Amino acid sequence: RQMCIRDRFEDSKGYIWIGYGGKGLVKWKDGNVVDYFTTKEGLISDQINALAEDRNGNILIGTSHGLSVYNGEKFKNYNFTNGLGNGSITDIKVFGNKTWIACGNRTKTTGGAYAIGGGLSIFNGENFKSIDLSKFHNFNQESSTCTVIEKDFLGNIWIGTFGGGLLKYDGTSFEQFTTCLLYTSPSPRDAHESRMP
Repeated sequence: RQMCIRDRFEDSKGYIWIGYGGKGLVKWKDGNVVDYFTTKEGLISDQINALAEDRNGNILIGTSHGLSVYNGEKFKNYNFTNGLGNGSITDIKVFGNKTWIACGNRTKTTGGAYAIGGGLSIFNGENFKSIDLSKFHNFNQESSTCTVIEKDFLGNIWIGTFGGGLLKYDGTSFEQFTTCLLYTSPSPRDAHESRMP
């Protein structure tokens, strides 16, 4: 039976971490499985979507139901009740002492199709700060799904969304681009700026 690999990450010690869709997390090195983790070992969910490492060497595991932080011995888990969007993580990026977390749609546990409006959160290792995306043009609960986070060589942070365009954070404010970048460059009329609170 085939298993879906959702993310792969090499940590600062050379271990490869492999996140599976529905099957948990593998720690691997030199062709051998070193360890295997599921909810039985403390993961918040077996649906792994994103992996990263913070500056303290903790492994950050983004799942469909929240964030697991593994310090090498045990897991500490966070979900929407801690301020993490809707808890369905699609991407994790660590920039300095802050972890940027993108959240997307996920299946509701109590029925219905999806828990929507995942959004964007910043984690400092203890607390989450959610970014209000409703202030941007054409953003609503359905389109506030964030899919990817990257940083450019100038230090700008770029956030890809589903239906809300592209967001750029320059360290002070956000700018939104809604023109299709495949066909034309964004014009000034398609950029919307919002100061960070």
